[in-house]
Amino acid sequence: RLPLDGMALSITTPKDVTLVVDGQERVVTTTAASAGDLLAEQGITLGESDRTSLYPRQPLLAGMRLQVYRVQVS
Repeated sequence: RLPLDGMALSITTPKDVTLVVDGQERVVTTTAASAGDLLAEQGITLGESDRTSLYPRQPLLAGMRLQVYRVQVS
């Protein structure tokens, strides 16, 4: 038997998310909890002006599409 006092259990399930970055679209399977976690997991860094189609803290659900928009200021 395991004691239940003080125990924390976190369960994550894999989900397929469409990721569009720099003109390339791909479906990735991830257990990331949020859009920002997915970008970090994939090694994608955003510039100061770059934008995404989802908020960084937005929870990810299966079938979502996350697109990165590279913004250049001149």
